[in-house]
Amino acid sequence: MASRRCGRSSVARRTCQALGEGVQTVRREATVTGAVEEGSLITYTAAVLEDERHGAQVPGLLGLEPLAERNTYVGTHTGELAMVPNGTDLAIEWPKGTKRLRCVKGRGGHWMLPLGKWSNIKSRKVQEAFVNEIEHEPPAGASSSE
Repeated sequence: MASRRCGRSSVARRTCQALGEGVQTVRREATVTGAVEEGSLITYTAAVLEDERHGAQVPGLLGLEPLAERNTYVGTHTGELAMVPNGTDLAIEWPKGTKRLRCVKGRGGHWMLPLGKWSNIKSRKVQEAFVNEIEHEPPAGASSSE
């Protein structure tokens, strides 16, 4: 199944984009209710895609808007979502060594990590960034182009 991006456009209509398949206009949304592992219910609004070929294959995705409404932090290693009460973010005690990075929201509503802050880096570090390459072995059975 193709990856999809959904967001609000400047004219307040929703669109979804499947990579390589163009943008689809979302004509309606559905309220999705489910029972989560710890025994409570969750309800959120998800885009309904009506494309005959792909719409039926897209589940009611828990998108950025419902996650933001719940002030959700995502643990990508464990798959855990932490829905933090509004106004209590500063009370979170992050473990020593935690590196927190500030993202910016793009026009399409996606979070992006700015990567152009080169003037904040000492010159030696910049040189190291372009020298340190990691070599990977090709997967078993893969043909080599060399």
